[in-house]
Amino acid sequence: MNEIFRPTVIRREAREALSGKWNAGALVALVWMVLFCAIAMLQSISVALYYVGFLAAGSFLTVGLQWIFLGVVRGQRPEAKDLLLPFRNYVRILVAYVLVLVVTGVGMVLFIVPGIILSLGLSMTFYILRDDEQISPVDAMKRSWTMMWGHKMEYFLLGLSFLGWAILACITVVGIFWLLPYMYTATACFYDKLRKMPNPDPESEV
Repeated sequence: MNEIFRPTVIRREAREALSGKWNAGALVALVWMVLFCAIAMLQSISVALYYVGFLAAGSFLTVGLQWIFLGVVRGQRPEAKDLLLPFRNYVRILVAYVLVLVVTGVGMVLFIVPGIILSLGLSMTFYILRDDEQISPVDAMKRSWTMMWGHKMEYFLLGLSFLGWAILACITVVGIFWLLPYMYTATACFYDKLRKMPNPDPESEV
């Protein structure tokens, strides 16, 4: 494993990026959760309406959360209003979200492991769309797949390293509002390191 991608290193850098911004990040997480719960309540009216609401708004709010904490990694302060930033590129983000959902969904239906691999390989798609406003959804997915050559296991282990924190956050309930900024900042750290790496050799894939 590349030392700079070790979960302990990534998490430490995430904490450093969040220094002095933890409460602001928690407020963003709270606003996101309230909005997401409002969308989830559409299920009481119609399941179909919920899915429409999720694709039309919920998915964008989640991408907004990614973008906000990418900004934190780059020295910006988290603000809840920035959850709406992805709506400025509505069609591009929607197409990308549907494509990623379909590709990973097919992988999960056929075999769970390929689905997980596809999910990991495409995990940088929305960060790429944030940094390159001209790139198409398909090209962003391709670039994500290329960037993640040889790094899927490292990213998987990073996510796995939050398992204990997730259990603790669920027990305390309010801890979730600080866990989300921590996790999203860590994954944004991973991306920011990844984009500075030289073009990978596909034969080095793990």
